[in-house]
Amino acid sequence: MHEKNKDEVVYTLKDTVKLTGLSVDLIRLYEKEFNLQIQRTEGGHRRYNKTNIDY
Repeated sequence: MHEKNKDEVVYTLKDTVKLTGLSVDLIRLYEKEFNLQIQRTEGGHRRYNKTNIDY
C-alpha cells in the first residue's frame, strides 16, 4: 500500500489481490473487460485506489 496524499491511498496489484480475494488474472480480466482506467507508475505498474476496488 502506498500513499499519494492522506486522502488517496493506492494499492499494488498484490495488495488488491489480498483485499479482494480475487486472482491476479481475474483482476486483469476485469480491467480489460470493463475498460477500467487504472493508474500506473512511470514503470508501468498498476496502482489501484478504493474506487477501483469497490467497482
